[in-house]
Amino acid sequence: MYYENRNKTGEGIDANQEFTSTSITITGNTGLQNWAKICQLNVPNSGGSINIQDSQFTNGKIIRNSINEPVALRNSGIYQMVNPGNINRKLASNGNNFSLATKENTNDNSVKWQITWVPPYYYHIKSSYKKIFRNS
Repeated sequence: MYYENRNKTGEGIDANQEFTSTSITITGNTGLQNWAKICQLNVPNSGGSINIQDSQFTNGKIIRNSINEPVALRNSGIYQMVNPGNINRKLASNGNNFSLATKENTNDNSVKWQITWVPPYYYHIKSSYKKIFRNS
């Protein structure tokens, strides 16, 4: 749904980061005819399951913004996370799930991170330190 207070609070959202609602059902609600507020929704340009009976709303009280899905701010790939105060210091993993450290002047796998965009909301971040062995 549309974040209606963002303009009031100054919390802008970049156009390419708007979220869509892909599964919406609003049916059989006769009380919306008396509602003074506007129902504004971001819906996908294509796809999704949008089932809204317009007759439930007073004329002009339902607004559908057709937009594209959000885009990644950072492409999926292998990255090193560095200290902004000293780029030679990098976030490292020793292969354990909860153990992180900082290493200096290294480029081994302990400081490499696989970042994968998972649309539309988040990223998976995984250490590249653990080696996976396969039998062929």
